[in-house]
Amino acid sequence: MTLPMYTIKKVLNNSVVICQHDTDPEVILLGKGIGFGKKPGDLVDPASVPEKVYQLTDKEEQSQYQELVKHVDEDFIAFMQEIVGFIETSTGKKVDEHIHIGLTDHLFFTMKRI
Repeated sequence: MTLPMYTIKKVLNNSVVICQHDTDPEVILLGKGIGFGKKPGDLVDPASVPEKVYQLTDKEEQSQYQELVKHVDEDFIAFMQEIVGFIETSTGKKVDEHIHIGLTDHLFFTMKRI
């Protein structure tokens, strides 16, 4: 999978960046080290292959996800992406994009309370 030339709008952590390509809606790219050493305005190498590309179309969900990622360990974010990928592979269906916020938030704070 070759990516279009994405411009980084915000680095959430080493594994999560928010990007945009031309006038397309913002996307969230997830991948080990994809945000390492990057800053807004940098380009994502089109040869890099993120583990996941998500397009949160709802502005409020984009904002919620950005806020959530600030408080959640990046290894946990990666773990949650694996879980969502497993669910999609196992069921053969694409899950609603809100699951990335709701499930991550729920499980992270449950584990924190434990």
